[in-house]
Amino acid sequence: MHINHFNASFWFGDLTQPQVLRSMRLFSDYLLRCRDGSLYTGIAKDRSRRLAEHARGPASRYTRSRLPVTLAWARRVRTWRRALQEERRLKTLSRPEKDALVHDALPQAQRARHER
Repeated sequence: MHINHFNASFWFGDLTQPQVLRSMRLFSDYLLRCRDGSLYTGIAKDRSRRLAEHARGPASRYTRSRLPVTLAWARRVRTWRRALQEERRLKTLSRPEKDALVHDALPQAQRARHER
């Protein structure tokens, strides 16, 4: 019998198991554009779930009173610590700096419409 020492499932278990997938999760920093035009800075372990919470209202007192909100910008990072650092940095940006960040992230066609 031949033993394959390079078989990943032998050494690491089934890589599709939830505990393995959780350890590979990426965290998100994001900016939401509120109904009044303001930008809300947030952080999430599960961005889809968090955005749905914002849309329903219970995620934040700030966004609840400014619905609807739309995702204006997002970035994924590997660690929660890095996500917290990025959130802190985003919150210190001025409004023109945040607008530039959002503008630079827009696809080319959408950017052209905003410049008209």
